[in-house]
Amino acid sequence: MGNSSTTTSNCTKLTKHLEHLIVMSNTKSRNIAYRSLEVSSNEIMKSRRAYTVPQQLLRSYELPALTSVHTIPKRYEETRPVKLQDFTHQQIIALGELINRQSHEKQETFSRMAVEKAVASTWEDAHQIKVEAVQEALNALQIQHEKQLKKLSRQHERRVKEEILTVETKMQNKMREALEAERKLANQKLEEAISKVKADCAIQLRLAVEAAREQERETAKIQLEHAQREFESTLEDTKTVLQKEKEQALEKLKEKMNKEQVDAIKKVHGEELVIRQSALAELRAHLEMKIDSLNNKINELEKEILARDEIIVSVQSKRELLYDQLVQAQTDFQHFIDHHPRFDSGQTNYLLPNVIANPQILNPYLEKQLNP
Repeated sequence: MGNSSTTTSNCTKLTKHLEHLIVMSNTKSRNIAYRSLEVSSNEIMKSRRAYTVPQQLLRSYELPALTSVHTIPKRYEETRPVKLQDFTHQQIIALGELINRQSHEKQETFSRMAVEKAVASTWEDAHQIKVEAVQEALNALQIQHEKQLKKLSRQHERRVKEEILTVETKMQNKMREALEAERKLANQKLEEAISKVKADCAIQLRLAVEAAREQERETAKIQLEHAQREFESTLEDTKTVLQKEKEQALEKLKEKMNKEQVDAIKKVHGEELVIRQSALAELRAHLEMKIDSLNNKINELEKEILARDEIIVSVQSKRELLYDQLVQAQTDFQHFIDHHPRFDSGQTNYLLPNVIANPQILNPYLEKQLNP
């Protein structure tokens, strides 16, 4: 009975300690720990209720049956019933002590195995929960990282498109203005050339007319027709040359504008790429700092758990030593009372606390050891 109470008290202390350690975990880990401890406690109480003393053990200590007496009974002084009663009483006490000791040993072994199994299961669940929590944190950081990268990529693409559209608009306006200026200049040159050719032709025509006055009319007419054909031919050649010069100037201007547009777009893309790489490096450094912080917190929690485990083992060893000493003192004192003529058997419970029947007497001392 005392060992069973001790096991129950150990389970209670272990439950309180594990509850304190599980506070930092999430709701899932607390539910798992509570269920494992509840199952272990139920197994211990069920085994205590179901355990009975084996009948074979009881039969091995049965007293031999008395045979029928067919002779004349002896006198009371000759039978000596006091010795017989004392012998029978001693056998019953020895039988009870043996049964009690064997039942306590079996119950203590079963309780210790159940507690070790519950503790091992709880530690496995806690380790699994820790691994899952770290993995969830890493997955959340990875998802957040990807979202930020996507957001930055969309922002950069939008800015690049806006910049490209602005550059294209400016280049188109500039090309349109340059084409208009070239067109005006070409038209002006064409008009000037035509005016000059007309003036030259007019002078030549006037000279030809003056010469024709001195020559015959037919000669003057022939020269006039020749001058007119020459004038028209010269005018057409001049128009062709000016048109070619105009087309060549426009082609050169288009090539120049296209080259400037391509260079401007490449420059914008290069600047955006440098900005994106810088932002990505800063985000990666920030995430690495967060991961290092989480790893440091996990290491601190593991160190705290190991320290508390050492305290629990120390308190358990002290409790077992104190319990053994108190039980030995109570047994020795009971033995002294049983052999002293002035005391009766069983009076030790009135003089000393019954540690065997009430192990909870050691709880205040253990609480001081756990919470100094």
